[in-house]
Amino acid sequence: MSSVSGASADLMKQLEELLETQKISALLFEFGYLLDTKNWRAQAELYADDGVLDLAFAGVTVTKEQLVKGEGKGLRDYRLTQHFSTNHRIELDGDAAHSRSYMLAIHMYEDQFKHADVGGFYDCDFVKVDNVWKFKRVVVNVSWKAGEAMLPHPE
Repeated sequence: MSSVSGASADLMKQLEELLETQKISALLFEFGYLLDTKNWRAQAELYADDGVLDLAFAGVTVTKEQLVKGEGKGLRDYRLTQHFSTNHRIELDGDAAHSRSYMLAIHMYEDQFKHADVGGFYDCDFVKVDNVWKFKRVVVNVSWKAGEAMLPHPE
């Protein structure tokens, strides 16, 4: 009987880990969706109070407070964007977690034939706040660029 209860406990632990990693994956998908819809207030709600968005490729760090103010400075001048996040590799550590995922971001200019594309990785640290996963830090690492030059990030 104890081997059955032990197997049941192992299965419950695996299920809990699967659910937690799925919640983090959903957070990563929501991150891209809210960037593309330019919903800066909702984007800010994905972060812990001291969370930051680190645009390593541009040398810019954006705080939650700046997101709340609707300062999507780097994206608001594009006609539309599409941010893709795939291959989520998630490591849980209690109420903290880390992920690395592939990133592809397409930035469309007003001229529908002009676009600036970047690919690379999102390196993210997460923390549970009131039992909800939040971003502690999102680092956008660009490995390659294609198409037109990206618009300069306003200061």
